[in-house]
Amino acid sequence: MAALALNYTFDFWGKQRNTIQAALGQKEAAQWQVAQARLVLAQAIVAQYTQWQLLDAQLAVVDKRIAVNEQLKALLAGRIRAGLLPGSAAYNQGQALLSLQSSQKQLQAERERTQHSLAALIGQPPTAVQGLNPQALGSVPVVAVNHLRADILGQRPDIAAQRALLQSRYFGVQAAKAEFYPNIEIKGLAGFSHIDAFDVLHSSSRLLGLMPAITLPIFTSGSLKANLAGKHAQYDEQVAMYDKTVVTALQQAADASSDYQHSQDALPLQQQAWQLAQKNADSSARRLRAGLDNGLNRLQLEDAALSAQGDYLKVASWQQQSWNNLQAALGGGFINPQATSAQTH
Repeated sequence: MAALALNYTFDFWGKQRNTIQAALGQKEAAQWQVAQARLVLAQAIVAQYTQWQLLDAQLAVVDKRIAVNEQLKALLAGRIRAGLLPGSAAYNQGQALLSLQSSQKQLQAERERTQHSLAALIGQPPTAVQGLNPQALGSVPVVAVNHLRADILGQRPDIAAQRALLQSRYFGVQAAKAEFYPNIEIKGLAGFSHIDAFDVLHSSSRLLGLMPAITLPIFTSGSLKANLAGKHAQYDEQVAMYDKTVVTALQQAADASSDYQHSQDALPLQQQAWQLAQKNADSSARRLRAGLDNGLNRLQLEDAALSAQGDYLKVASWQQQSWNNLQAALGGGFINPQATSAQTH
C-alpha cells in the first residue's frame, strides 16, 4: 500500500499568521541580543586597552621620578656628609623613593593583569599581548552631549531586543485569542491500496479521499482561557522588562553623558597645571645654570612636574574611558537592520 496524506487548515482568524509573527519576533530578538553581546564585548576590550595605555604611561613617569629621586638622595647624602644638613634630612627623601619603587612594582603587576584580561577578551592565551606596546593616550572625538535626545536610545540593541520580544508576546496573545473561534480543516488521502508491479497506472485499487473537519472549541474553553491568561501574563511581564530596560538605558546614558562632560572640562585644567609645574621646573633649571638656584630645589621641582604629568595622564584616561562608556550607552553605532531595509525599499 502507498498513500499520500494532505492536511490544510484555513486561517480565517489569523492564528497561523500571528504564530508566525511571534516566531519572527523571537528570531529578531535573538539577533539584537547578539548585537548587544558584541557591543558589551567591544566596550570591555576598549576599557582594558585604555587601562593598559594608562599603566604604560604611568610606569614611564614613575621610572623618571625614581631617577630624579635617586639624584636627590645622592645630593642629600653629599650635603649630609659635608655637615651642611643633619642625617634626618634624608628620611623623607628615602621614604619617597621607597614609595615610588613600591608603586612601580604595583603598576607592573596591574599592567600584567590588564594584559591577561585583554588577551582573554579577544580569545587569546594570557601571554598573547605581552611584549607589545599600546599607542599613547590621545584625544577623543567631541560629542555634543547637550544636543542628545532620548530617542537616540532606540538604536541600543538591548532595547531593540526587548521591543522585538514585546511584539512577539503581542502576537502570541492574538494567536491565543484566535483559538476561541471555530475553524475548518481539510484532510485528503490519495494512493493505492494494492499495487500491481506490472500495471501501476491502471490498477483498480486507487484511493482518493477528501474530508472536511470543523473545529468547535466548545469543550476546551477552560484550557483555552488558561492559555490566553498565560499569554497575557507573559505579555505583561515583557512590558515590565521593556520599561526596565528603557529606564536603565536612560540612567546609563545620563551617567555617561555627565561623566564625559566633566572629563572634558577637567582635562584642560589638569593640562594647564602640568604645564605650569613644568615651566616652574624649567625656570629653576635656567636659574641653576645662572648660579641663582641650587640643584636640590631644581630636582624637587622636576619631581613635582612629573607628578603633575601623572595626574594629567589619569584625567586623559578618564576622558577616553568616559567616551567609550558614552558610545556604549548610546548604542555604539548599532543600526536596526529593519530600518535599513525599509530605507532601501
